Amino acid sequence: MYRALNNKNVTGKDQYKRIYIYFSECRAEESEVRFEEKMEQLPVDMQEEIRVYHSPQDRALKLGGRLLLKKMLEDLNQPHSLSDIQYGRYGRPFFDGDFRFNTSHSGERVICAAQMGGELGADLEKVIPVDLKDYINYFTKEEWAEIYRGPDQNACFFNAWSKKEAFLKATGMGVQLPLDKVNAIRSHLRYEGRSFYFHQVDIGPEYPCWVASSIAFPEIVLKRS
Repeated sequence: MYRALNNKNVTGKDQYKRIYIYFSECRAEESEVRFEEKMEQLPVDMQEEIRVYHSPQDRALKLGGRLLLKKMLEDLNQPHSLSDIQYGRYGRPFFDGDFRFNTSHSGERVICAAQMGGELGADLEKVIPVDLKDYINYFTKEEWAEIYRGPDQNACFFNAWSKKEAFLKATGMGVQLPLDKVNAIRSHLRYEGRSFYFHQVDIGPEYPCWVASSIAFPEIVLKRS
């Protein structure tokens, strides 16, 4: 179920059954002044992290993800600021408390997903031409069968990749878990005694997007920013 965001949606116990997803288009700024105006909304150390990227488009995407998170914190009345972000053992960012979030970007789009409590991972991919043989060791036999059955194998490949990446991010392990050991054909997976449920998010046909969450039957609140 999808719902537009309004102030009545952000408080109360029902928010523990919701996944909030913000997404936006991000393109490299033609104006350096405009880029700097946006950067000034971020903590200085976060600005420096973004400036390391050589590609203007990569900088725009990284900046866009942080601004989406900032907007989400404000809309959901969270007590955190971007300066409060901490990092887990394998690099996953988090805040103290119940608020969980994850960002992802590809092509010219960026998303930020959040929920209260539990575990959460999100990933989107832009469909581009690839040589599937280069990725033969990254998927299970069952996944490859599903990819090759599809009418558009490239789209099916990135759909499966997004689903798998969302799960890896939700566990907090990332690529520490071998990709070919994660069968993303299923509707949910278990890892170290925890259940992770897959939820597809529609942000456009060229951008497969999945969320892996500890919430089995969430209400998804989707907002284009």
